[in-house]
Amino acid sequence: KIKSDSYKNDTLMLRVFLAYDSPNRISQVIYLSNYGLGYDTVIFNNTYNLNGMISKRIVTSLSNDITTVYKYNKLNQLSYEPSDESGNPRFIIYKYDSRGNMIELSAVNFNEKKMKETVTSTWSYYSNNLVFEKKYSTNDKKYWSARNAYTFY
Repeated sequence: KIKSDSYKNDTLMLRVFLAYDSPNRISQVIYLSNYGLGYDTVIFNNTYNLNGMISKRIVTSLSNDITTVYKYNKLNQLSYEPSDESGNPRFIIYKYDSRGNMIELSAVNFNEKKMKETVTSTWSYYSNNLVFEKKYSTNDKKYWSARNAYTFY
C-alpha cells in the first residue's frame, strides 16, 4: 500500500511517498524535493523487530547511505542508537525512570580530530509524569535549563 502527499510554496516543492508492510507499518518513506536547483531524493527504509519496533533504518541520499541500528531494553524503550552520519563515530544512549519517563538522553560525538563531545539532555518529572525541569549540558558544563509550571482546573 502506498500513500503520497505534496507540499508547495514559492521556493519549495516536496512530494512524500509512504510504503507500508503487511502489518501496516511504514516500511519506506521517499522524499522528493525541488529547491529550484533540481530534484533531491532521500529514501528511508525501515526494518522492524519481533515486537514491532524499528530495529534498523537505512537512509539513502545522493551523497551517501546512513545505517542506524536501534537497541531496546526489556520494556521496549529505546536504549541505544549508534550512528555515523558525518563519517565520525556517534552514539546516543537513553535512560528512563521506573515509571517509563525518559530522564536522560546523551549524544556522544567524536569530531574529525577524534575529540569526544557529549551533549546531554535530562528531564525531571512531577509525580503525575508531567515534565518539571529540563536541563541541557555539553561535556558536563550546564548550558541551559528551564522549569515548567502547570495550572490545573
